[in-house]
Amino acid sequence: TGKSTLISKIIFDHNFNNEINSKQIYVVNFSDRSFKNNNLTPYDICKYLSLQTHCLTDAILIIDGLDESEWSSAVASDKLEYLINDLKEYNCKLIVTSRPNYVYTLDIKNTLDIHLNPFSVEQATEWLRIYNQYDPSCNIEIITQQINELLPDIRKVILIPYVLHTCVINNIQFN
Repeated sequence: TGKSTLISKIIFDHNFNNEINSKQIYVVNFSDRSFKNNNLTPYDICKYLSLQTHCLTDAILIIDGLDESEWSSAVASDKLEYLINDLKEYNCKLIVTSRPNYVYTLDIKNTLDIHLNPFSVEQATEWLRIYNQYDPSCNIEIITQQINELLPDIRKVILIPYVLHTCVINNIQFN
């Protein structure tokens, strides 16, 4: 939960942040049926995106929802490893989202796995305490009480760090 939302945030920040605007961001989303049967190669990705392969030079390529492909996790992991190697010549950074345990990147060099695990209520309270130091109007007790009153499935989504952060900075009431 939250993977595509995080990708949207990265793209949003890119469009409004002058420091990284020199890099182009390209997005391939496996929920798009027209891409599902394509190969995971720079050529096929660029064909899908109507780009020349040189456009990947110094770019950021985002592949969202790799777990929505029609490949087994082993096949997807192999294809991903080949893609990472192919993108080296373009100095292209790659961000891939998928559900946990679908793609195994621990054995692939030069990768960093980030897992969007929900906070525990205690971790969320600690995060709120830290946030309160920068924004004293943040009422830790009320927010914690509201989180505790949520249904477990909703609480799990709210406690994803990015979601909690977005709700708190925008003063969204959880109840």
